[in-house]
Amino acid sequence: MKRERSKPSKLKPAPIQNVFYEVEFVPGLEPFVLEELHEKLVNLEEIYPYVKSGNFQFNFYGDPRQLLKLRSVGSAFVVKLFEVPRPLALLGHQNFSQLLTLIESVLSLHPEGSFKTFRISAAGSDSPVFRRIYKELELSTGLIPSQDGDLFLRVRKPIVRGDGFEVSIRLTPRPLSVRPWRVCDFPGAINSTVAYVMARLSEPSAGDVIVNLGCGSGTILIERLEMLPAKAVVGVDIDPEALACARRNVYAAGLTGKVDLLRGDMRSTGLNSGFADVIYADLPFGHILGSHADNIHLYPDTLKESARIAREGARGIFITSEIRLMRKVIDLCKHLWRQEGEVRLEMDKLRLMIFVLSRL
Repeated sequence: MKRERSKPSKLKPAPIQNVFYEVEFVPGLEPFVLEELHEKLVNLEEIYPYVKSGNFQFNFYGDPRQLLKLRSVGSAFVVKLFEVPRPLALLGHQNFSQLLTLIESVLSLHPEGSFKTFRISAAGSDSPVFRRIYKELELSTGLIPSQDGDLFLRVRKPIVRGDGFEVSIRLTPRPLSVRPWRVCDFPGAINSTVAYVMARLSEPSAGDVIVNLGCGSGTILIERLEMLPAKAVVGVDIDPEALACARRNVYAAGLTGKVDLLRGDMRSTGLNSGFADVIYADLPFGHILGSHADNIHLYPDTLKESARIAREGARGIFITSEIRLMRKVIDLCKHLWRQEGEVRLEMDKLRLMIFVLSRL
């Protein structure tokens, strides 16, 4: 008898009973991720760092919806250990029932219809065994296999505990780093989780007057305002297409009227002297935007212009992959800026540095 394809189930809320979770993040953001985990997750217990940077697994006994509010991580997963010798055993009745329960618990965190497709990441994911797993999941959930699936499952050997195979399921249809307000992307746009950390590094206050030089699509400004209101916010960019993109994102974030977006050169903004409390700059790396030859002149000019518009004691948060050049420029401008700290990141095979400066 031919087996009929099951329709997508109307799932009832099913609290996740599993208490083991994983977060992925940009390597280098560990202290900020730990800080946010402890701030936002009630009933957080032991945290297990990976051997490699960029991942934590941890025990958490609270509402998994709290993980959906994390802003320093790229993705969050619920993790279940199956004590089986090989992935084929996941198709056994008891194991497969537990897997479906875990999937239903993830789906129930969102409105019906949020997940339409699924995909599996695993060694040998194109093998006959995984083709069977794909087929059984499609029949049981009604979700369609897709290379860019909404429901993302990983099957692999355990990282920090036990023997068998771990199944990790991402808690959201898209990574947490893909913000709902991002309706317009732009080449070279900064990662939203990094922008969030830059905002934290500026020690935000509701009385801040903020300037973002080279604001691009508005990521840093939006992340900062979603954290705390500000007295005034100005984004400056020389590219009219970037500003148009930023306006769309600002509107989608519900921040229209709270951000002034101006066309201008970060080396000579035309803004008043000594009025900014915080200056952010996502400096051109010389890859997608600009070149090293351009940056040799642009970086010192930008730091000098930043110093001109900043009040005494203002915070300057600058990010670049031109680390050696930036160090030279900071030394050149040591009568204007004092370096307070730095955060080294690894992202997309690039080494980046966030420089935290204070206006003298």
